[in-house]
Amino acid sequence: MKKILIILLALLIAALGYFFYTSVLNPKSPKATASIDLDGLSIEIDYARPSKRGRTIFGTAKENALLVYGKYWRLGANAPSVLKVNQNITFAGKDLNAGQYAMYAFPNAEFWEIRLNTKINKSGHEQPNTSFDVLMTSIPVSTVQKSIEQLTISLKNKDSIVAMRIEWDNKKLIIPLKER
Repeated sequence: MKKILIILLALLIAALGYFFYTSVLNPKSPKATASIDLDGLSIEIDYARPSKRGRTIFGTAKENALLVYGKYWRLGANAPSVLKVNQNITFAGKDLNAGQYAMYAFPNAEFWEIRLNTKINKSGHEQPNTSFDVLMTSIPVSTVQKSIEQLTISLKNKDSIVAMRIEWDNKKLIIPLKER
């Protein structure tokens, strides 16, 4: 009986160790933050960076794409991507008040529908309740020559307009953000 308890305890410790290693020390989709501070305006995006790992990322169900055109995507992995702004801005030309928002997308071949939602769930697996959406916009997507292995979101300032760049696989889109 004592041997069985020791074996069960060893298995439990091994399972917990594996879970800790894969989720905290070496996750497949590590956490990342893109941020910028400009004369009092602060913008930050927290997200997780999934990798391509030889998969077809964007496309149709027939192509066995990870992200099927027209379907909900949390714009990252593991948890919802969160946009934080400390001042009122325009997001792709649309007014957005200061606050925190879950940011998600519906990728398509020619454009991505980007939505911001005030309800930030712990899990990004299910589409947020659209009654909490505060902004919806379509952003043209372009194809790049060099494939990008890991999802990358960056913020760059150019002439008092912040360009939010979202890049992954062979796709890139740029969303202009500007202080109101």
